[in-house]
Amino acid sequence: MQNIAAILLAAGESSRMGQPKALLDWEGVTLIRHQVDSLLHAGASPVIVVLGHKPKSISPEIPSQAIIVVNKNYKNGRSSSVKKGLKALEKNSLDIAILGVDQPRSPSLLTTLFVEHRKAKALISRPTYEGKHGHPIIFNTRLLAELLDIDDESQGLRDVVHRHEEAIHDVQVSTTEVLLDLNSPEEYQAAVKSRARN
Repeated sequence: MQNIAAILLAAGESSRMGQPKALLDWEGVTLIRHQVDSLLHAGASPVIVVLGHKPKSISPEIPSQAIIVVNKNYKNGRSSSVKKGLKALEKNSLDIAILGVDQPRSPSLLTTLFVEHRKAKALISRPTYEGKHGHPIIFNTRLLAELLDIDDESQGLRDVVHRHEEAIHDVQVSTTEVLLDLNSPEEYQAAVKSRARN
């Protein structure tokens, strides 16, 4: 069985956070190290990390098993980073999970999503918690041409998802983890406190 490739997006300026999200502490390590480790432990291969803003300060935190690519045009928006990651894919990749560095996920959750996606032989899979759609979204490479054609003006990945709404495999999960998105200091602090309680 072919592995699911993963693209981890960490190119932005983290302007709302006020400091690089990738270097925030998450369970005793930096957020980017946590994310790459989780993807690797879940069996993703290759794991492609897309950097952009201040890559030299972030790259030392990335485990050596990951592939690092730098999007010099990161200011053009998230879609430009997605496409940079897609172009670094191995030709034999069958499925691609796309995740932001600010969306921390556990290896067990990622493993569940990967297994369910493969079992369903889905075109697109996404986790769902109580009717709310989360991340990562997994795409089959049959959609590669469409993914390489995205731009932020037409809503990027969302446009591809909306176009194939009827083919989406929703994976029901019992954890709010799939909705976690750390965009501001307040969201980060709330997430850290929530993890500490659990």
